[in-house]
Amino acid sequence: SFDLTMPLARASFTRFMPDGTSSATAHAPPNVVPIPTIAYSDDFGLKRWGFGVGIIVPPAYSLGWPSEVNGQPAPQRYSILNANGSVIGSLSLAAAYRPIDRLSLGVSLYITSGRVGGEVAVSACDYAFCSQPEGREWEGRTKFLLGTVVTATAVFGARYDFDRFRIGGSVQIRSRLGGDAQFDVRLPD
Repeated sequence: SFDLTMPLARASFTRFMPDGTSSATAHAPPNVVPIPTIAYSDDFGLKRWGFGVGIIVPPAYSLGWPSEVNGQPAPQRYSILNANGSVIGSLSLAAAYRPIDRLSLGVSLYITSGRVGGEVAVSACDYAFCSQPEGREWEGRTKFLLGTVVTATAVFGARYDFDRFRIGGSVQIRSRLGGDAQFDVRLPD
């Protein structure tokens, strides 16, 4: 089977200052990128068994944040400027068994590969020599990139078929993408 998911998310960011004033609002339109899932399943002639393989990209969305709003630095710059370089996907290998007609048990191994990247603004204002913490001359940029990292996890599931409905559940073993990242820091003027 093959499908595409196309999340369309919009976001906005307004920063509120300690004195009660607010910044201009930054709007982030979605980057329209379809997210694919490709899978194949078969019983290979084995009664009560099923096997599957799939390439899965988790549903997520990418937003295009501005670097400036009305000619001024964007208000969200200390949180995010972009997530360039980020990508994630999983290879799923699964098997299911039906020990009795109404009960199905399954397990899947997920092998996930991912990179996480982005860029944020940093302020070098020390509040001793600097009295303008958001002054352009005190602002630098940090780019980071983690990956490519490969990790594995497993999902276990069960389903029971009643006469008029089905009930099921699954649990996934926790996993994380982590490791050493590369940082490129551009210091302020």
